[in-house]
Amino acid sequence: MFTIKEYNKELNNSYDFSKNYINWKEYRKLLCNNYISYLEKSDNCLIVGAGYLNDVCIDVIAKNIKKISLLDIDTTAIKKGLKNYELDSEKFNIIEKDITSFDMDDFFNQVIYMLQVKDINGLKRYFDIVKSRSIKLDLNEKFDSIIISSIYTQILLMQYIALLNELVKKEEFETYLEPFMLLIGSVISTVNVNLLDNVQTGGLVICFSDIFEFDVDDEQYKLIKGNISNSDFMEEYYNNYITQYGHGLGSHGISDISTHINIEDSSWYIWPFDEKRKLIVNMIIGVKK
Repeated sequence: MFTIKEYNKELNNSYDFSKNYINWKEYRKLLCNNYISYLEKSDNCLIVGAGYLNDVCIDVIAKNIKKISLLDIDTTAIKKGLKNYELDSEKFNIIEKDITSFDMDDFFNQVIYMLQVKDINGLKRYFDIVKSRSIKLDLNEKFDSIIISSIYTQILLMQYIALLNELVKKEEFETYLEPFMLLIGSVISTVNVNLLDNVQTGGLVICFSDIFEFDVDDEQYKLIKGNISNSDFMEEYYNNYITQYGHGLGSHGISDISTHINIEDSSWYIWPFDEKRKLIVNMIIGVKK
């Protein structure tokens, strides 16, 4: 078996989450300082992609909201994350869900078979079938607020690339990657619709995602670092980039969810992912249409 759940658990276990809890303190605090006032009137909040909670100030949120639901495919990570904040997991509604619903269809095991037999046409047909299916995400509750963390660049892609690195030749890599990239945009759009179906009309939507990635020594990173608080500069930089290169997964997720909400605020942040990698994050805040 090579399920999404198994892969994410292995990935979560492969690094020191407590180190990230410390290193990302200022980053998550900056995010929280911008969104916390919007949550003042919220009674029940859903946090999607909760993981170890290293990018969400769950302690601050818990002081403001009585009922909080934490959704992730790896609930063990959520419980470990709550311990970092010295919070009792029993006080939260912890939801284990694959938001793509792909594990129900044994998605990656079917992909593995077609990669092993080098059936590129079969893979393309299978992805077309997957795109056309209709799957709903029913959480049995309507939330008045939702926080969607940086999930878009994590959905499926890393797992698929891991399979390509193992099962296809280097010169075949792009051939097998292309049909997947045509699928993933559709998956992200479906995920957004399904998540927002669990939010009340007029409910608060907070969504942040990594958009760019730079090496710490990159001149473009240095340029952005000096202008990260300049919203006009960042919007122009972003729009110019999209015009030249098109959307990545992160920007597609943000752009797509923007069509479902009335945006009230947009801001940019530097996510110090590790010593060398710096991710540029866009956060939008609005209400569901």
